[in-house]
Amino acid sequence: MSLGSGYLYTCNDTTKAFLEALDGHKNLSELTADLELIFDVEKARLLDDLTAIAGRLLEEGLITIAEPENAQNS
Repeated sequence: MSLGSGYLYTCNDTTKAFLEALDGHKNLSELTADLELIFDVEKARLLDDLTAIAGRLLEEGLITIAEPENAQNS
């Protein structure tokens, strides 16, 4: 549930696997490659789905984009 909007999200298998795979180190392409091993779906379709999921979660402030580790040392 987003406390800001009050929106209650449902979570299908793809979203659940995506959220479990988020670690702050892998980019979307790497996450797609990991989840491609789980789901029987074309890579392009999976990337499109994950991009849409990430976009919605970013808009709601439920996830953020991690700053690259080397940028923190600059």
